[in-house]
Amino acid sequence: MTIGLLALACLVALVATAAPLPVYAATLVLFGFAHVVVELRYVRDRFGGRIDGRLVATWFALLGGLAAVRAADYAHVSIPGGRTWVELALLAALFVATALATRGTKRWIALAATGGFAALVAFVSPGVAIVVLAFLHNLTPLGFLVEALRGRRRASALALALVAFVVVPALIVSGNVGALLAALHVPASDGAILGIGTAANHFSVFVPAPLRELDLAPRLFAAAVYLQCAHYFAVLHVLPRLARAEPAAAAAPSRSAPARASFMAAGGAVRVGVALAVAGGSLVALAFLRDFADGRSLYGIAASVHAWVEWPLFLGLLLGAVR
Repeated sequence: MTIGLLALACLVALVATAAPLPVYAATLVLFGFAHVVVELRYVRDRFGGRIDGRLVATWFALLGGLAAVRAADYAHVSIPGGRTWVELALLAALFVATALATRGTKRWIALAATGGFAALVAFVSPGVAIVVLAFLHNLTPLGFLVEALRGRRRASALALALVAFVVVPALIVSGNVGALLAALHVPASDGAILGIGTAANHFSVFVPAPLRELDLAPRLFAAAVYLQCAHYFAVLHVLPRLARAEPAAAAAPSRSAPARASFMAAGGAVRVGVALAVAGGSLVALAFLRDFADGRSLYGIAASVHAWVEWPLFLGLLLGAVR
């Protein structure tokens, strides 16, 4: 099985390097919305009983604000300060709320780290910060594996995951995968036939602005597209198996039942039935087919919530705010 997964990772790396834009667009349309639903359900089931109800309510309020900002941007409503600044402010607020749910030294360390994050964003660039976070989001399955597994299972799974999520994309960025394709005389595709521009028109999704004019930019984009595929595979294939192997009831202590009830009440919108998921996925897919940029903006409303909840969740696990 391990050899098969590594072979699959290598094959996807080759295809993503040869045709990054077709792979990016196709996987986003086919798997984007489905992976959002699956990951939100995993977070609800695995962590719902392990978070204080007040912290859950705060998270949902801030994430609701994030969805509202994305919806306003999609509707071309003017956002004071700009969407990027508001989104990063909401992320900082999620960090602060999570830090305040802890006690002692950990709280002050987390608050100081949040202040450092805010200062770094202000010093570097909000736009760069958003793009870097989008790139790093594809690595979050590593965190879920560390949290869910123990002992030899964790060691073997992490060894495989590190190859797939670190070594392979590093080979793409280094240019080795591209050199192999050139040696094999494999034709490259810039995706112009799709009618959504070329790969360079989409660098802004994963490549920070200062790097977009460099020779490194196409390799960074190809690596991000490969990581997007790996992320989708992990969420749609691995997380459901982790959920079955580690039932939520076993993971959550009985004393957390009130918090779980609060989470389930606050997260009613997350409990998406199969019919609603299919309907939502179909709507997003139709939006992509009608206008790719418009579909990506619509998809971003849901995608931003599932991506943003991961950061305070992992912070909460480190601090003890998530039991």
